[in-house]
Amino acid sequence: MTFLALGWWPALALGAATAAVIAWLFFLKLRHPRLPVASLLLWRRALDEHRPQALVERLRRLISLALALAIGLLLALAPARPATGTGAAVSGADLTVVVDTSPSMASRGADGLSRLDRAVMRAREIIVGASPATAVRLADTAGAVHVSHGEPRSELLRALDRLAVGPPGTRALSLGGRSGRVVFVTDGVMAARVPADAARISVFEPVDNVGIVAFDIRPMPASPRTFEAFIDVVNRSPGPKTVSLTIGNATGTWLARTLAIEADGHLREVVDASGFPSGPVRAAVVTAGDGLALDDVAFAWMPSRAPARTVLVSDGNRPLETLLAIDEGVELITISPAQFQELPGADLYVFDRFTPSDPPEAPALLIHPTDADWLAPLVRITGEVAGPSITSWAAHPVLTFVPGTDIRIERTLGLRLAGGAASAGARAIATAGETALIVTAVRPVKRVIVGFDFADSDFPYHVGFPLFVRNAVSWLVEARPAIGAAPGTVRVPWPDAEIVTAADEAVPARRALDGTVFEAPAPGLYVARRGAERQPIVVRLPDPAVSDVNRSSLAGTPAGAEEEARGRELWVIMLVGAVALASVEWWTFHRRITV
Repeated sequence: MTFLALGWWPALALGAATAAVIAWLFFLKLRHPRLPVASLLLWRRALDEHRPQALVERLRRLISLALALAIGLLLALAPARPATGTGAAVSGADLTVVVDTSPSMASRGADGLSRLDRAVMRAREIIVGASPATAVRLADTAGAVHVSHGEPRSELLRALDRLAVGPPGTRALSLGGRSGRVVFVTDGVMAARVPADAARISVFEPVDNVGIVAFDIRPMPASPRTFEAFIDVVNRSPGPKTVSLTIGNATGTWLARTLAIEADGHLREVVDASGFPSGPVRAAVVTAGDGLALDDVAFAWMPSRAPARTVLVSDGNRPLETLLAIDEGVELITISPAQFQELPGADLYVFDRFTPSDPPEAPALLIHPTDADWLAPLVRITGEVAGPSITSWAAHPVLTFVPGTDIRIERTLGLRLAGGAASAGARAIATAGETALIVTAVRPVKRVIVGFDFADSDFPYHVGFPLFVRNAVSWLVEARPAIGAAPGTVRVPWPDAEIVTAADEAVPARRALDGTVFEAPAPGLYVARRGAERQPIVVRLPDPAVSDVNRSSLAGTPAGAEEEARGRELWVIMLVGAVALASVEWWTFHRRITV
């Protein structure tokens, strides 16, 4: 039992004082007036007749005292608002109310109220019912303390109205320096990070839910221009569900199916996505009575399938030209160095023993480059090195499945990484001692620099040469793979990047350390832009358990457990009891049962 208007010690002191006063009044001996009488004979006889009834008299007095004490204590302690159970509030001690805001709390019941709505109502009852002497603090499971101890109750109630479903916290909720009790209002699905001694109040109610727990688009390993979409739909409802699945984008629907999924079952589909246009892809499920909208939509990014418009600038390099011409991912344009000028819409340049005076805006593969001012911050050319022997061959996408240990090179440029190499993200992926043979860079656009002329080596005759050309083209022109992120604060490793939605709407962002961060409250697709570069960002739910909204640690808790946890106030019962006992005492007194 707790006292909502007083602490335990003040309530005990009040009860003890009340009992002491009633006992003092009960045992108080009145001074009777003295009267002279002629004889005591009759009075002694009357006293002698009364002595055998002394035990009955004592019992009557004890019953009278017990009734007086009970009536007095009930009347005195009723204003202290005693409550059953552990109670939500403890007078005179700190009270921390933690509201679960994890994704499952967005589930809506048949009445249209979400679990968060119910949690806010319960928290409001606790805060309003807490003793004025209790210092109350409000927090949520995302780890944010909205209102600290000592703030006015009005601020607590306003903070309650601002609570919203957000990403689940990844670490234990820190309530550092707390004292007193912690009350946790939750559905018991995802939040298990509050202190173990917290009193839990359940707002769990079973709901139907069908959601997408996995969705991605990927190229086929044997055919890079062929794509497949993988989707996993789960039914976490108590019974079977008929589900409508659609895949498309803002301009149309490319696939629509009706699925039948058993209770607590999965339906995994692999769909040919080769006909999907590049860019954002949206998958959605719809079912009757669905209680959680958060997992009904998922996003993916479809890479571009168009051939890369490739400009080969060379005075003649038959092996290289042949490989580029037969590559289905390349639309080849060949020009001589004397004819060179940047072509609008070019996706890639291949410079063979030639370097333009100005850096091209598109990615470039440079073979045996000549001096150019724009290359100086990236690499330095220090003459030639004869007969280099390969000493390192790094693991890099450009060199995937390309053996390099037996390549013979007659001579190569003496390439060294320059001072600006680090800022350009440059690295030597093949070296001969201190000489760089192949260098890659990623900023401001991708570059691959090969220090030796293919004609000065036996590389074109190796089985790895076609793979090298294919790998270099793919790495240079491929769109950046989408960054996967969970709802909440998303970081992009580009300082001062501009963030937009898939519909090209600006998203507020801020710089943080060496990147840019923005808030993504729900699953969606975003694009980071920096100059001509684009970085897609797919925000997905972090855990398939989000869809499992009925797997609650409080699922077996009866509905009455809420009231027991919050405590039931007894002051009305106490007042009714006091009136009833007073009536009994009045009746027994007039019947001469009590004194």
